[in-house]
Amino acid sequence: MYLPNPTPEYNRAALSQAFRIIAQGFTGVYSRGQDVELLRNYDESGTEISRQRLILQSPNGSKFEITVDNSGTLSTTAL
Repeated sequence: MYLPNPTPEYNRAALSQAFRIIAQGFTGVYSRGQDVELLRNYDESGTEISRQRLILQSPNGSKFEITVDNSGTLSTTAL
């Protein structure tokens, strides 16, 4: 399922469709009213052993991973 391309001006129908597609993607995975946590797991030595990622796709199809550091600063990395 793909999100619609953004319109040059605010378009309620297009935005509504995008939100509906996003909500459908979470159906069965996350429930309304629950927090969504993407976690990193570390071993005893502090080495990361696994993580869940938040990846967003831009209108031109590029994908970016969203991360946060210990001070709460968000950053993106092109994939």
